[in-house]
Amino acid sequence: MNHQVLLLFCINLFSAMGYSLIAPLYPTLSEERHINEEVLGWIISVYALFNFLVTPFTPYLSNKFGRKNIFYFATISEASCTFFYGILHLVPNYYLLIILSFIARVIHGTGSGITATLVYSLTSSVSEPENIKVSLGYMEVAWSLGVACGPLLGSFFYHLGGYSLPFYALGLSLFIS
Repeated sequence: MNHQVLLLFCINLFSAMGYSLIAPLYPTLSEERHINEEVLGWIISVYALFNFLVTPFTPYLSNKFGRKNIFYFATISEASCTFFYGILHLVPNYYLLIILSFIARVIHGTGSGITATLVYSLTSSVSEPENIKVSLGYMEVAWSLGVACGPLLGSFFYHLGGYSLPFYALGLSLFIS
């Protein structure tokens, strides 16, 4: 695996962790703030909705702004939102918390949809022709591993530093990658 595919592997891994981290951790905040389960479900689900909606437009966006530029923007958006989830517990107002949560989930889902689409395109571009299938397989492994390990690492960091640490650690990892 060349270093560019390895970097894309890490980005896809951290992106999947960011996706999987919110479901086990955000409900503790919503319970503490008395956000009802219906609103909680919408907050968590709006990510998937915007992820789905942006995917068909990703080729247009990459043609208009350049694949690498839109990929950087999407990855930075994901990292920022992941980091932002860590400070949501500081928002004192109930309605402001809900609004900011929805905004962050929309941006995160949009960024993730773009990243998830472009990670495969970029992997195909940076791989040797005889290694494309294996490299794309690595991207699938990265996603699956991230979804599986996100809650595990999240609970470890939650135990060490409370609600915010898992989001800070993962957001910082995405920024670095």
